[in-house]
Amino acid sequence: MHSTVTTELEIKSSFEEMDRVVDFVDDFCVRESVNDAVRNKLHLIAEELVVNAVMHGYPGREDGWIALRLREMEKGIEITYLDEAAPFDPLSEAIDPDLDAGLEEKRVGGLGIFLIREFAEDARYKRAGNRNTLSIVVCT
Repeated sequence: MHSTVTTELEIKSSFEEMDRVVDFVDDFCVRESVNDAVRNKLHLIAEELVVNAVMHGYPGREDGWIALRLREMEKGIEITYLDEAAPFDPLSEAIDPDLDAGLEEKRVGGLGIFLIREFAEDARYKRAGNRNTLSIVVCT
């Protein structure tokens, strides 16, 4: 482990790209000998961010640019998500779900970003130019 290589995937904002996202995470995890628990967290994070971009960042568009990067660091795996959608910081703007609410009162959505925050050892958002960048470190 402790590769210095950053692996990157660029996709369009389409649900048809999800198989490529899954394969991207799997290939990295196999190559870097990442355990299944961390691989599952990386899958959830990557899939949640891409699905949110397709549904909310680029609604009705299949030509939006999305990139994912994976890199092994000393303290874990860093997954970086980038897009050129409208500015949105999921770390501060997304509303946490009410986990204690009854089924009737629960609103749809919000659980994925909540889980990302729970899985993250470190998470940072920045807007640079026309790009949203979210970097998340998951401990190994």
